[in-house]
Amino acid sequence: MEVRKYQQECWNSIKREYEAGCTKQLITMPTGTGKRYCSVESIKHLGIEGRILFLAHNEELISQARDEFEIYYPFNVGIVKAQQFEIDKKITIASPQTLHRRLDRFDCNHYQYIIIDECHLYAAETFCKSIHYFKPNILTGWTASPHRMDNLSLSNIFDKIVYSYDILTAINEGYLCELSAIRIKTNIDLTKLHKSMGDFNQKELSMSVDVPERNQLIVDKYKQYALGRQAIFFGVDIKHCQNMVEVFKENGIKADLIVSDKEVCTDRQLVHKMFRNNNIDVLCNVNICTTGYDYNDVGAVLWGRPTTSLTLWIQGTGRGARLKSPEFIAKHGINDCKILDFVDNCGKHALVNSWTLDNKKEIEDRVFVSKEKKEKLIGERERRNAEIKSKYLHDKKVDLFALPTVKISNSAAMHEPATEKQLEWLKREGVWVEGSEYTKRQASEFISNFQASDKQIEALRRWNYDVSKGCTVAEAKLAFEAIEERRGVKREYSPIKL
Repeated sequence: MEVRKYQQECWNSIKREYEAGCTKQLITMPTGTGKRYCSVESIKHLGIEGRILFLAHNEELISQARDEFEIYYPFNVGIVKAQQFEIDKKITIASPQTLHRRLDRFDCNHYQYIIIDECHLYAAETFCKSIHYFKPNILTGWTASPHRMDNLSLSNIFDKIVYSYDILTAINEGYLCELSAIRIKTNIDLTKLHKSMGDFNQKELSMSVDVPERNQLIVDKYKQYALGRQAIFFGVDIKHCQNMVEVFKENGIKADLIVSDKEVCTDRQLVHKMFRNNNIDVLCNVNICTTGYDYNDVGAVLWGRPTTSLTLWIQGTGRGARLKSPEFIAKHGINDCKILDFVDNCGKHALVNSWTLDNKKEIEDRVFVSKEKKEKLIGERERRNAEIKSKYLHDKKVDLFALPTVKISNSAAMHEPATEKQLEWLKREGVWVEGSEYTKRQASEFISNFQASDKQIEALRRWNYDVSKGCTVAEAKLAFEAIEERRGVKREYSPIKL
């Protein structure tokens, strides 16, 4: 395989940080840029001589990893699952679900190097148990998102993000296709919904969005913006997907669903095959076409499921980011994927979608805007700026203070279990899940990133702070402390308590 520039940079960074003493490393790379290939090759670049443990959370990923490792280490790849316990090979591939029940059969120093695939899924204490048990020389985790599904960081496992290759750079360098997003507002009200497990309560969400009017709107907008493109639809639950399949079919569009319930979807592999063979136009799913689902010619992603989970949205949208086949480009005339975000009234809930992720970025830095549209927006901005400059040429410029940089301690104490007070906060925000691992640092990071109140932001604006892109409670806390220091006021307490 031809080595790409960013892949070499990734290996160099891993090795450099390892030699500097960083042994728990996190690597973030977008879907479709070869994370698994990079992780396998990192063994060679680190010069690992001993045994390697590769952790993957499901059968599909374990199978894919085994096939890839066999290319480089033929007859030297073992599996731990069911009755298999092949740990004498150079490479062991296992799931954390299986491994944590067999730790008593391992020496904690059995592996020199541990690789965690799709590490954003590692929130459960049972998953983390295996990771904390072993004492490898180096541990690396690979994901498209540096957060867990509940939006907390992965700082309970990793010390540092040693390499990050962002999706916009991958698009600009020609390794991923353009992502062109369309925001479609609905009249659905989500303001009274509760949160659980870091996202909307599934039952409440389904009752709110799985309604005939909204379902028909989704189909109408698919026909308007993406007709003829193979699409993946993300639904709330199985019933929602079943209803959507019926509406698509009623409108003459070939649709099917792929879900975990074997009574509803008796043969997932057959459905996958039919989609890949272009016998299905729209594939409706619930959390199946996310991690580990690879098919290049997904031409549209339909987000019928509102979400507050950044990781879920990134993983799902990434299914459309791969470069398209020559056949796709010949048919549609462009190498791109359309993202259809169906945006409901969310009130206090912070929805994740293409608009919210791009909203505060400069035009050049926006991910979900086509190159053609960016050029138009930049032209409009330049004309507008020229008008403003001409009108206010003689006005004096006011220099604004930048908000303080927030740093969370990485001391050993911060890796202890979260306090009861912190857990209460996580429970109140619908993040806490029984059986998941939470550390003081994770909770501190999560709480610190809450938006400051309107009153606090207005006060900082009066003190000439740049709050044009918002302000977190942690930034506000530090800013008010700086204001007090400039005023010569010494206090024994912090103006804002986290």
